[in-house]
Amino acid sequence: MNRYFNLINNTFKWQLFATLYITILQVATLILLGRYLDNNALGSFAVFQMIFRMALAIFDPGMFFSVVQKHEVSSKLLKLLTRHQLLYLFICIIILCFSIIIFKINYISNIILIAFSFLILFLIGIGSYTQQVLILKDKQKDIAIIQMLAYSIELVVLLILLMYYNPVYCFSFSIIIRFFVMYLINYLYGKTLSDSTKDNQIDFDSHVHSSRFNLYNQVLSFIQGHYDTAFIILMFGLSILGPYNLAIEFSFILFSKVNPLFNKSIFPVIAKARKEHQEPDSMMARQFINFISVIIPLYLILYVNSNSILTWAYLEKGSEIYYYSSFILFVALIKAFNNILFTYLLASGATKSIFYWNTGILLINYSICFILYWNQWSMDHFLYFSVAYSFVVLLFLMIQTSYHFPLFFNEIKSNGLTAFLILFFLVLILFGLQMVLHNPILLLVLSILVYVLLFLILDRKRLFNLLNLKIV
Repeated sequence: MNRYFNLINNTFKWQLFATLYITILQVATLILLGRYLDNNALGSFAVFQMIFRMALAIFDPGMFFSVVQKHEVSSKLLKLLTRHQLLYLFICIIILCFSIIIFKINYISNIILIAFSFLILFLIGIGSYTQQVLILKDKQKDIAIIQMLAYSIELVVLLILLMYYNPVYCFSFSIIIRFFVMYLINYLYGKTLSDSTKDNQIDFDSHVHSSRFNLYNQVLSFIQGHYDTAFIILMFGLSILGPYNLAIEFSFILFSKVNPLFNKSIFPVIAKARKEHQEPDSMMARQFINFISVIIPLYLILYVNSNSILTWAYLEKGSEIYYYSSFILFVALIKAFNNILFTYLLASGATKSIFYWNTGILLINYSICFILYWNQWSMDHFLYFSVAYSFVVLLFLMIQTSYHFPLFFNEIKSNGLTAFLILFFLVLILFGLQMVLHNPILLLVLSILVYVLLFLILDRKRLFNLLNLKIV
């Protein structure tokens, strides 16, 4: 089991370094986004982002999911999975074309953004396999360096383009540049690596079946996860979608950085442990306790400081974005838990049961969306509902996880008491400080100090392990 621990920790170290660097660049881009674009332009860019996220959700890894999940790769296997990926990509493009014709919103009249949307969709669809091959080969250090380079080039290109062109085009095109650079380097580097599995040892049908179910799951997960976007476009239009989407970007920035660190480090190791007939429950529980010790304090610190941060970053837009964020931050925290539990289930190979789950949630979400639209709910009602609904989904995923990993929650109960005590005291102290202090810088500094001091007093070993980048 120590071999698995080392694999997780080594992956985590490199992913953490890259994430810290990339986060700085993305925060800078997010501030520029809010300052350069008005609400309508933000709404148009939000539609581009939705298509971009759809491409990531469905096609990265898409049909190449099984390469890491089954820990097998060969040139013949990649060609087979690529053919299936291109088929689903073509179907997706056709559906998107019909959607553009049917849903007539202001975004549709902008042919350049439509072209950029299709371009990023196609680029991710044909290039995502390159990173899966490197993940399988345990090239986490190289992946981290490539990602940092791609994000750096993206920001440089963005700053240059902003001097000459329409800002909404600049932000869209710079994302395309990032993925083009990243996939190109991945491809060139991957060509130097040999196949790790002989063709006669690979069950090709099993790979196709597993990846196909995962792709279907991702399609359903994406559609059911964006019912809020559909509701806001139908009810309020792009002028509300713009600041709402910016609030989502702000609220989910920790989710988008912390969760992949833990997911990417644990997913291939759980899959490998299952392949070698080992029980990963204890390893997962250790990682989960460390995960909550990181994600909950970070979200608490962000929440108590969100008003001052958003006012500084977005000036007059800050108050509107803060109102949305005060709800969405809770949703983001709950979804952070949902996401990591979902990763455990995927790594266990439970793709079929997850498919049925996503189908049910899809029907429920859009039934709810229809009810909200029919009853003309206000934005306030919708935000309250979003928090409650995310919590219900979390409870269901906890039940599913306990079914597939029977010892998981028992391990958490026996080893996580101190971490839960720290979090309890942290909540009380931070909200107390928020009521007393009105200086945003002092509040931020004290929030971080309280977090560190509580760990030093109650769980020094865990703190030192996290500082040494050990998550199990």
